[in-house]
Amino acid sequence: ARDGNHLILTIDEVIQYITEKALEEMIEEFSPESASAVVLDPKTGEVLAMASRPTFDPNKPATLKKENLRNRVVTDVFEPGSAFKPVTAAASLEGGVISADDRVYCELGAMRYHGHTFNDVHPYAEITFSDVLAHSSNIGMIKVVSLLQPQWLYDYIRKFGFGEPTNVGLPGESPGIVHPPAKWSGLSMGAITIGQEIGATSLQLAAAFSAIANKGTIMQPYVVSAILNPEGAPLRRFSPQALRRVIRPQTAETLAQMLVRVVTEGTGGSAKIPGYACAGKTGTAQKADLVNGGYRRGEYVAVFAGFVPADDPVACI
Repeated sequence: ARDGNHLILTIDEVIQYITEKALEEMIEEFSPESASAVVLDPKTGEVLAMASRPTFDPNKPATLKKENLRNRVVTDVFEPGSAFKPVTAAASLEGGVISADDRVYCELGAMRYHGHTFNDVHPYAEITFSDVLAHSSNIGMIKVVSLLQPQWLYDYIRKFGFGEPTNVGLPGESPGIVHPPAKWSGLSMGAITIGQEIGATSLQLAAAFSAIANKGTIMQPYVVSAILNPEGAPLRRFSPQALRRVIRPQTAETLAQMLVRVVTEGTGGSAKIPGYACAGKTGTAQKADLVNGGYRRGEYVAVFAGFVPADDPVACI
């Protein structure tokens, strides 16, 4: 028998403990079928915490259930809903079709688009694009993104890392679901804009928000910082790696300011932390009906993605 190598993780045990505790409290309050959370350092790509529920006790193998073994942060794919809007907002700002202060008429809460009626939770008339994001207006977002070419939108979705694994180094990672424009219907520009017709993992969403937090550059997420031999001598070290520039620094700064307003004035009020400016976006997506097609009534995936402090982020959650 020979001793194996040692792994040094990027996980911060304090942040991991806090994350697990917060997830447990949320499960006690809302009793979801499952839940996951991940915390990244947006400037380095290091995974600071990662947790899934339901979980298992490795000390009691007889009680293990197969479905509880997987790491939902990297395996489970969901439609992100409105939490995806910052990505489509970024494509719109980069495409020059809108600025944060431009005004958009939101049709008083209902709009026909390619034979389908899209609704807002609250009706709005004319509001700024910043307000469209803060109050999560589906109609405002669809009207703006419809000014783009489908290929432009698709290219930005891929730049943010959707449709391929993050290559974080963990088994079972899903690439998510992103169809090319050739497979889109007339409705797709509207649906994708508000986070439907697209599948993402929690880690992909965290990496995308980290790109906004990191002035427009997306970093390679990683969970192992070093491999040591049995005697403790380093065999390999891993360091932060910038993958690509996704958006311009000015666009990232504008988006960050818009996402702060989501928390201070819009749908993300629960994310306020006294003394800190928090940026983020909520998402509530109907669950897809995998048997009959369409969506299941009354069943939802609830998402929040954000970073803090907004002006110099150290954690993307």
